[in-house]
Amino acid sequence: MRPRAAVAPALVAAVVTALPFLISSACSAQPAASEWPMFRRDARRTGLSGRQGTLNGTLSWSYQAGEGIVSSVALGTDGELYVGSDDTRLYSFTPAGAFLWSYQCGDKVASSPAIADDGSIVVGSESARILALTKSGAFIWSYQAADPVSSSPAISDDGLIALGSDDMNLYAFSSTGTFLWSYYSSGAVHSSPAISSDGTIHYGAAISVFYALNSVGTLVWSFSSEYGGINSSPAIAPDGSLVFGAHDHRVYSVSSSGGFSWSYQTAGLVDSSPAIAASGDIWIGSKDKILYALDSKGALRWSYTASLEINSSPALSSDGMVYFGCDGAFIYAIASSGVLAWSYKASDAVSSSPVIWADSRVSVGSLDRCLYVFGGGPPPPTPTFGPSPTPTPSPSPTPVPTPRFRLFLSSHSASAGEPFSVRVQIQPLGFIVDAYGVISGPAGTYSFVLGRPMELVSGIRPMARKMYGLDFAYEGTLFSLPRIPRGISGTYTVTAGFVPKGARPAIENAVYQYYAQAQVIVQ
Repeated sequence: MRPRAAVAPALVAAVVTALPFLISSACSAQPAASEWPMFRRDARRTGLSGRQGTLNGTLSWSYQAGEGIVSSVALGTDGELYVGSDDTRLYSFTPAGAFLWSYQCGDKVASSPAIADDGSIVVGSESARILALTKSGAFIWSYQAADPVSSSPAISDDGLIALGSDDMNLYAFSSTGTFLWSYYSSGAVHSSPAISSDGTIHYGAAISVFYALNSVGTLVWSFSSEYGGINSSPAIAPDGSLVFGAHDHRVYSVSSSGGFSWSYQTAGLVDSSPAIAASGDIWIGSKDKILYALDSKGALRWSYTASLEINSSPALSSDGMVYFGCDGAFIYAIASSGVLAWSYKASDAVSSSPVIWADSRVSVGSLDRCLYVFGGGPPPPTPTFGPSPTPTPSPSPTPVPTPRFRLFLSSHSASAGEPFSVRVQIQPLGFIVDAYGVISGPAGTYSFVLGRPMELVSGIRPMARKMYGLDFAYEGTLFSLPRIPRGISGTYTVTAGFVPKGARPAIENAVYQYYAQAQVIVQ
């Protein structure tokens, strides 16, 4: 999945607490024998279909959820469609578009579901829960992580379920939902893991490191990108190498043993996940608005410029057609030669990743709340594509300015014994920065601690150093106190923000508009 617009991995990452999970019944969890049982179709995350997709983009049906759809569709054992929504629900539909059921997951569902061979469904949510449901939508088991789960589960051939969390852990479960192990990473894990044929699990973290773990959770090797986080989900190439994007504006290829193979420089952050053909050719999008087609050695074959940045991950059909969305609300179909076949204009950004399935159908979600299904029936004659037109974005209304960094206190006037918390809301930024969060008053000056929202340390100390910016908006908790202690009455000032790496943590040094202050009076 694309890492969604609610994540600031380095500023607010939580230390994992081992919380009990609930199991009400067992389920089997080998991948389903379906057209597209998980994010990027298979545990290798290739994004490659054995089907031809629609050539003309005719809309077959759509369904409007309560909020936007960032999650990508997974197909069940009988062709059912499953997809999550920001309205906190996981939905199920028949192939013809009839609503079957929805399940309340407690918070937004950006994670894309994975389907086991018995039809059961595994998915994460921003409530920090990992859920397993029957194909009819009944609860099977859940596990409570410490922070949101936007990573999408992979199911290996032997039934191991793996996915990441904002709490910086990669989790593994058995086919019946038993917790097996977790691996603590360098940052939040939005990347959806890929699993190779020997059981090695590969994924990226939001602080520059790409990991390979064996099936029992032991580190095999790691690889560091130059600066930025890795939210892109890796794809495993036919030769076993790993291809993924990073926030240092590069697409990387790393060998199966962790050695650097090549990188390709783009002009923007790369959160899109690659599609890889049997030939080893690669397709991947970037926030520079360009879809890149590379050969297996990293050389550019062609590129296509969309109307706005590309966070959607492309899907590749059997005839070489590539399907993807962009933040300009377009859904594109590009022929194997790089020429536009068709496009469809939704009403909001398309960061969900398309899925190709029976009768040349293509499914994808949008932030306009709709799930779209194109095609159906026998494929039309292959068209002759003309010159590629330059996409022209529709005129946009003048945006209302949004504060770049905001603090929210649970109360501005509190008494001893009452709870108190500090939340932060941050807009994207593209600088390498140090992050600070400080509270000062009559009891002294203290800093918030990275990953420990109930702790303070004396003095002014950075929460994170050399953080490679934020590529999405984020809102989360910096500090949470169950009860204010007695004897510390007075006025306290909370200050948080970013400064250029190595700079003194002072308001005058703060990155423009990326700091905020708020006060609370303790009675």
